Amino acid sequence: MSTLPNTANYQPLLSQHEIVAAPSSTTIATQRQRLQARPPAPKALAVLADPVYSATDARVTGEAPPTPDNDSDRLVDLDSLLLNRSLCTPNATVNRLPGTRQEADIIKQYFPASGVIAAMDFQANQAWFDRTQLDQYQHLFLATHGCLDTENPEFTGLVLSLVDEQGQQQKDGYLRLGEIFTLKLAADLVVLSACETGLGDTIKGEGMVGMTRGFMYAGAERVVVSLWNVNDSATAELMSQFYDLMHRPNNPLTPAAALRQAQLQLWEQYQDPRLWAAFTLQGEWQ
Repeated sequence: MSTLPNTANYQPLLSQHEIVAAPSSTTIATQRQRLQARPPAPKALAVLADPVYSATDARVTGEAPPTPDNDSDRLVDLDSLLLNRSLCTPNATVNRLPGTRQEADIIKQYFPASGVIAAMDFQANQAWFDRTQLDQYQHLFLATHGCLDTENPEFTGLVLSLVDEQGQQQKDGYLRLGEIFTLKLAADLVVLSACETGLGDTIKGEGMVGMTRGFMYAGAERVVVSLWNVNDSATAELMSQFYDLMHRPNNPLTPAAALRQAQLQLWEQYQDPRLWAAFTLQGEWQ
C-alpha cells in the first residue's frame, strides 16, 4: 500500500462486512469434498515461533539480549521500525522477531497444555516438521520470517532456525513451497504470521498459487495469511486479539469474524491500515 486514506470520514470495507477470500471455486469445491468426512484431529495446537537466525544471537553467544525498544509507542511510524517479517528485500538483515514469541506464549494459553506442542529457539527447525505428526493437530501456528520469490517460486517459503546451539549453519533452514504441498495436515485453521504469505503466482482460472494453496492442498481447511510486509509488534498485538476473540468464554467468534474484529480494534487504535489490514482469511468460510 503506497497511499493512505486522507479523509476523516474514511471507513474500511471490513467495518461493514466480514471478508473471506477463496483461492478459486475449484479449490473450495475440491476441499469440501475431501474434508467432508474427516474426523477432528485429536490434539489442539502445534506452534512454531522465534527461530534462531544468526550465530550472533544471544541464545548462541550466551550474552544478555539488548533491551527492546517500546515499539507500542511508535507503531505508526513504520519507517523508523527495523523489525519486519520479510527477507525479500535488498540486503535484508535476518533480525530476531521477539513478537513471534509473545504471540506463541499468549496463544498457547487458550489450549489445554496436554494438546499443545511448541517448537521455539533452536527447535524451530526443519527436523521438527519431519518428526512431528502435524495431522494430529486442529490448529497450526507458524510465526517467523517469510519470503516470496516470484521469479523462482520454489524458493518461496518460511524461514526456520538457520543455526544450531553452537552457531553452526543448519543444513536446511527453510520450509519451501514444495515441502508445504507434501505436508500431511488435518487442521481447521493454519495461521502464517509472516510477510507476504498470501501471495504467489497467478494462474488463469485457478487464482493465486503459493503458500495458501500449499497448506490447503496439505489438508488445511482455512488459512490466515498476509498480503504485504508486516510489522512485528503490530502483528503480535493483532494475533493476540484474534485468538482471544476466538476463545472467549462467552460467545466465541468464528475465525473470520474474530479476524475482522481484531483488525477493527487495531484500526480504531492506530488508523494506519499498514498495521492491521495485511492479514486475510482464505478458504472455508462456513
